[in-house]
Amino acid sequence: GLFACLIRCGAAEGRVAIVKRRRGTFSAEVASGAHRQAERSGFAVLPPFFYPNEPNQLMSLAEALAAADPVVLIAVGRYADDVTLIRTMGHMSRRIKLIAAVGAPMRAFWNDLEGLADGCIGPSQWEPEAARTLDVGLSSAAFIERFRQRFGQIPDYPAAQAYAAGLILQRCVA
Repeated sequence: GLFACLIRCGAAEGRVAIVKRRRGTFSAEVASGAHRQAERSGFAVLPPFFYPNEPNQLMSLAEALAAADPVVLIAVGRYADDVTLIRTMGHMSRRIKLIAAVGAPMRAFWNDLEGLADGCIGPSQWEPEAARTLDVGLSSAAFIERFRQRFGQIPDYPAAQAYAAGLILQRCVA
């Protein structure tokens, strides 16, 4: 996983900072799992950081994160939270080797952050190259080609999720 990769890359020394939302189970569960895995992998995990209720308070969070000097930053907020935090931090901390953010696999993330997205990773929820036996719907290759023909670009994982949700609805109705 993420931490094994960091160890192989020589980034095992240092602290991990996790930023999460104060409310909601998704953020809490992802942050808890990341915390456990970081500790199992030998990383020191800093006390949790929380997204502020007001976006104009993100500078204080960014400054606190930069002062904590983590090697890894795990951002578990809403898409806009994560993008705004990374943009606010800009180049405050040169020690951060990797930022893990839920929105990182989406094309919009890279478009919104441009060069600041370098060094960011996110979850892999859809692998278009994977060969699977299907119960319903198009193969990944066929879905990608039809999507590309229709919209002029390859799909991000939210498009694949939406397609899968439609297939599930279709199956339920049938």
